[in-house]
Amino acid sequence: MFDGLTAQERKELDQLLVIAVAQRRTAFQTIQRLPQPPSRKHLEETIDHLEWLDTLGSVGTELKGIAPSLIREFARQARTADAAELKDVTPAKRYTLLLCLIHNTKARTRDAVASMAVQRIATIHERAKDELRQRQLEQQQRVNELLGKFGEVIAMVAAESNDSRAGRPVRTLWSGSGKIEALQQEYSAAKGWTGNNYLPLLWAHYKNNRPVLFRAINARKLKPAAEGHNALLQAWSVLCEKPHQRLDWIPLRSAPLT
Repeated sequence: MFDGLTAQERKELDQLLVIAVAQRRTAFQTIQRLPQPPSRKHLEETIDHLEWLDTLGSVGTELKGIAPSLIREFARQARTADAAELKDVTPAKRYTLLLCLIHNTKARTRDAVASMAVQRIATIHERAKDELRQRQLEQQQRVNELLGKFGEVIAMVAAESNDSRAGRPVRTLWSGSGKIEALQQEYSAAKGWTGNNYLPLLWAHYKNNRPVLFRAINARKLKPAAEGHNALLQAWSVLCEKPHQRLDWIPLRSAPLT
């Protein structure tokens, strides 16, 4: 591993242990940072951290042939050490610990981005469900008023067996300036939030999270699991072409997805 590093790569690794001008900590301390609890702010910070880690270059080739369990152990040792301690060890051990730490931290941060994005989406759905439940509670008074009107109609029909005569008091009850239109609106409003369909309420909770969720998915640098299985990624690329455009539907490309 040590022999495979160029002089420039060794210099860059050593620089991680130095506090740069206008900074309060070393880059090594930044690498050691663990993912935070899921929130939109923390998701943005974790994506920033992953993008910064990717600027450190690829460490995959240097770690080929090393068992994953050994990489995790070296990463653990580096995570519990400080910059001064790493400066005192031999270059071979220092570079090994740093490379394993970078590799392990990248993997953990990618997993954290995915997990936080999934939890963010789950939170969006839960908030839409909560809003539906709140709207249904607010609609209960409206439903009670409609039931009162319906009860009056039942009483009128029950008291008059003649259909023609029974219809007149019903129309009288609801006739007048705008009563029928108002009742129709009340009925439509009450009916609109029955059941468990919270999907129409999702957008209000999703729109502010949309940019960070797009960043989270793109930061993962997704690849097809197998050759030729890239239809989903092609569909995602269509969404990413104009991420700020709002359409009721997205036109499909003329070429079929393969």
